[in-house]
Amino acid sequence: MPQAKRHLSLFAGIGGFEQGIRIASFDITTKQFVELDPDAQAVLLEHYPNIPIHSDIRDFSPRTEIQNPKSNSPRTKIQNPKFNSPRTEI
Repeated sequence: MPQAKRHLSLFAGIGGFEQGIRIASFDITTKQFVELDPDAQAVLLEHYPNIPIHSDIRDFSPRTEIQNPKSNSPRTKIQNPKFNSPRTEI
């Protein structure tokens, strides 16, 4: 059986994407929320108590390398010319 896909919810709001995933019965697991609004965070905490919430995208830093589960090697880093800093695939 294939492994569930993992999802990072940026600008999560009150979890509408996650609700849509649930209704559509997709096999996607949200691993973390990033949401600034405290009222939206309260709703996320109520509905998804086991998923961590990071409050500000400006200081959120995902891992710079993500292991490719099929090859056990890091994915290639890509450059973001707009910010001239290394970025990664997510």
